[in-house]
Amino acid sequence: MHSRIFCSLLLCAGLLTGCEFLNDAFGDADVFDAEVLEDASTETKDAAAPEEDETLSEPYKAFLHLNKIRANPVAYSEACEVDLSYVEPRPALKWNATLAKVAQAKAEDMVARNYFGHVDPDGNGMNIKIAEAGYSLNPKWYSDPATNYFESLYAGGVTGEQGIERLIRDIGHDPPGHRNHLLGIVDFWANCTDVGIGYAKGNAENKFKAYMSVLVVKHDY
Repeated sequence: MHSRIFCSLLLCAGLLTGCEFLNDAFGDADVFDAEVLEDASTETKDAAAPEEDETLSEPYKAFLHLNKIRANPVAYSEACEVDLSYVEPRPALKWNATLAKVAQAKAEDMVARNYFGHVDPDGNGMNIKIAEAGYSLNPKWYSDPATNYFESLYAGGVTGEQGIERLIRDIGHDPPGHRNHLLGIVDFWANCTDVGIGYAKGNAENKFKAYMSVLVVKHDY
């Protein structure tokens, strides 16, 4: 991912004796399907599952699939086409209605304005959009409006569940930033608790058949 999209993150939490920088964590580009060519005051409500009529949607099915993989990564090595035996199980993420709305708006915006990237045509990344929607973030994380720490993107002609698998496979990315993000492999994402996913089908003007935004987020360090 371009450095403007994912700016260097300074990790200076009180428990650390020093600082380290996390640079370009998602690699040079986001995942796409080459074959297709391809609180702050709403925490209780946001932690609830989607309404019943949403539970069969692509975003919610992707959410359930992600939590299954997080619970037992090694069991999904074959499905994700990558060795996950080194990945430790992580707690289930909580569906967050605010994040889901932000992610869905992003997926639909990529279709409507025909682009694919963390920064929209107005120069805004996802951190500031998450904060403006009412999910509290450390203000330092959106001082630059183009910053993204919490979005993985996928585009292609597949289901949401397959999109999750391909993001975790993260082919061609070293380090595998999408895998690290979604499975909480590195320290910064290991204690993320909340998730929201957006999915939108493309149209005749778009390069891809479908676009998916996956937000795995936490409020602070």
